[in-house]
Amino acid sequence: MSAAEADLAEVEDELADLYMQFSTGDYAQGLASSAEGWCYKTYAYDVSTGFTHDLQRGGGQSGLITLKLATNLFEGGTGCHEWEAGFFLAEFVLSQPDIFKGSSCLELGCGAGVVGVALCRSGAAKVQLTDGNGVAVDNCKHNLEINNCIPPQHCATQLAGNASQETQDVQVMQMQWESPCEAQPDLILAADVLYDPATIVPLVLLLRQFLYNADAKHTYKPTAFIATTLRNEETLRQFLYEAEGSQLIVDDVSSEARQMGVKFQHYTPLETQRNNLFLHKIVLCDDFTSLTIPA
Repeated sequence: MSAAEADLAEVEDELADLYMQFSTGDYAQGLASSAEGWCYKTYAYDVSTGFTHDLQRGGGQSGLITLKLATNLFEGGTGCHEWEAGFFLAEFVLSQPDIFKGSSCLELGCGAGVVGVALCRSGAAKVQLTDGNGVAVDNCKHNLEINNCIPPQHCATQLAGNASQETQDVQVMQMQWESPCEAQPDLILAADVLYDPATIVPLVLLLRQFLYNADAKHTYKPTAFIATTLRNEETLRQFLYEAEGSQLIVDDVSSEARQMGVKFQHYTPLETQRNNLFLHKIVLCDDFTSLTIPA
């Protein structure tokens, strides 16, 4: 509402009613709990007052995403915080529904779930969201529920607002990168996972394992997309070096991603960091012949 007023835009009655819904009931209680370390925030992408019904429904090109978030890093861990790279990756997903529709997608480090919501709204057939932190997993489930991606206490639903109205399989689970996993996703996604040099080798090995497992069942190359806020160039260089040594091809598609049509509106931290955000596309090299896990 304040953003619309700042733009001198007239607010339609239906949008005002929707705003009131988020200002009362459970959402208001969530805001009131901010003193306890948690709050609810609602983000709009491609906002236009002419598409109020789309906003309410949460379509692929315009909509609202509400997230329960920790107001500081000491409540719920870093996975319950808002990170710009996650929103950048969500913009890419929402802008490219043809890539994700009907696909099996797995996210590493799902955090608060903004990418998971984007995947559901883009029509992914199977969405597996993983995080190493149990509190983050529970919070992500809650955020999927309030965005109509999964019904309470369930992990599969017919997504409200999905134009295709296809049944989706949505799972949220705790997973450590070093643990064995038999998933065979078509697409792997991750945001802001390159902040710790100690996790780079486990991440590269996990990506290679997933891409290799999925490659055996497809005639096309399974792909990983990793969004990163560049904080330390040496950490990114180390990731690229380890990826090349593991027979992975990494392409920088950041420029294309920054030009995507769907963008979150009036989210200043994202706009401030936009030129510092990178998106890498990762596939197995063509002559990849075998998978050897080092001892």
